[in-house]
Amino acid sequence: MYCKNCGKIVDEDSLYCNNCGTRLETDMIYADRLNAGQKIKLTAFKYVEEEKIEQFKNATFKV
Repeated sequence: MYCKNCGKIVDEDSLYCNNCGTRLETDMIYADRLNAGQKIKLTAFKYVEEEKIEQFKNATFKV
């Protein structure tokens, strides 16, 4: 997989580009991995991830 911002190769399980730090899309479908006519099921992984980020932003920490 390639970063859409800088074009560098990134691991497929990465959430961010190691080169430029751009957040990678986690709900991409790779056409070269699907057979014509194959049915797929999409999940809301991206939305769950964003919900976790919001929870972290609103968290309070004791020092």
